Amino acid sequence: MRQFGGFAAASVVCYLLLLFFCLDSLNYFCFLSLVPIVPIKTYSNAETDKEKILFENKNKSGIYMWKNNINQKEYVGSSENLRARFLKYFNTNYLLSNTSMHICCALKKHDYSNFSLIIIEYCSPEKCLIREKHYWDIFNPEYNIAKDPTCSIFWS
Repeated sequence: MRQFGGFAAASVVCYLLLLFFCLDSLNYFCFLSLVPIVPIKTYSNAETDKEKILFENKNKSGIYMWKNNINQKEYVGSSENLRARFLKYFNTNYLLSNTSMHICCALKKHDYSNFSLIIIEYCSPEKCLIREKHYWDIFNPEYNIAKDPTCSIFWS
């Protein structure tokens, strides 16, 4: 069996690393979906955890996921002010006035007690949309309407 020299062995190692790792748009190494994403926080019942959700996410920006505990459908979103965003979701008038958003209809139909709210990551406000898109690509959430959070439809 032929032995590798120092340079050749290093080349093989680099090649193998390239097979397993990718460089994403934020220059972070990611392990091609083989490493599970560990959320920052998970609230298993959005109804009973409402006050905790609002308190623990005050003055924070980041990426979150609503998960329907009945049918496992998901919605991934981001906000520069998570508490303010969650206050909207917990407002029945907001749900009723945003019937084009699948997540609003689902929260109204299935009730908060049947949803988990997961904080995927906290990040700086300027990175929210980029990171949200990253998680859309990973989870392919059924409740999201568009396929790109940076799409101009959100800003019209």
